[in-house]
Amino acid sequence: MSERVGEWWVSLMMATSLALLVLLPIEFVSWLIASDPTAHTAEWVADRWSNAAWRAVDWVFLVVGLAHGALGAVRWLNRDRAGGGFRSAVALFVAAACFALLILGSYTLFTFELT
Repeated sequence: MSERVGEWWVSLMMATSLALLVLLPIEFVSWLIASDPTAHTAEWVADRWSNAAWRAVDWVFLVVGLAHGALGAVRWLNRDRAGGGFRSAVALFVAAACFALLILGSYTLFTFELT
């Protein structure tokens, strides 16, 4: 990784870390403390996501969490060039898997409705 890309990588990791530092307690409190986790049903989720603000907070948490995880995993896999093509292939697979999870999670979050 070039020095300039490394600087951007570290900056993105720090930005996502700070965002998670704010979002994680909000999610934790709203899902596990402010409501009874045993009462979480599809109706409860539909009611939560009927509010655009909660839908946006949950989506931003999904995006930031996946971005932070993908950035960390890819950087760790590419920490040196001794691994060669195998590590690059695994890093590409991890990035593709995170992107697929982002697409699936976004689709679910934005189209979820009880019929």
